Amino acid sequence: MNITMIIMVCPTNSVRHIVQDDQGFLWLGTFSGLNRFDGYEFKTFTSSSELNNTIPDDDITDLELDRESNQLWIGTRKGLVLYNSNTHTFRTFLPNINDPNALQDGEIRSVHVDRYKQVWVGTRDKGLFIYNRETQHFKKVELEGYNYIKEIIEDSNGYIWLASYGSAGNSQNFLGQYW
Repeated sequence: MNITMIIMVCPTNSVRHIVQDDQGFLWLGTFSGLNRFDGYEFKTFTSSSELNNTIPDDDITDLELDRESNQLWIGTRKGLVLYNSNTHTFRTFLPNINDPNALQDGEIRSVHVDRYKQVWVGTRDKGLFIYNRETQHFKKVELEGYNYIKEIIEDSNGYIWLASYGSAGNSQNFLGQYW
């Protein structure tokens, strides 16, 4: 089955992001929730799902698969979510301006897991954060002029590149520095 046909049968017609996990599932982030396609049918996860354990917002702003752990990072307009494929549970990271170890902005625009397994999180208004898996804390990366991080990518040399409204650049000097 090709991607065009999958999009035609997807429960929503506004697919923004697509990733495939190691189990073969296609994950589709949409304006109307998260969809998992197993090759035959879709399972939809929304903020209004009857499940207690779900996503905080239906507008999926980014998807990033952590290939080592086969966990899916999900950006939304109301927080960052980590889906654990082993336990089939969602863990939500909400902003807390009173906690220096938390995200400071709930609108997640970009997520990237680098070759060192660091999780980089770009937000709409508060810039760039790195998540430490051991302490489970977020640390703000101070970058003047980089408040709205639209995209985070890593090049073949391991350098992290940021795309931001108003600026774009390479953050190579930050790799490995934070943890």
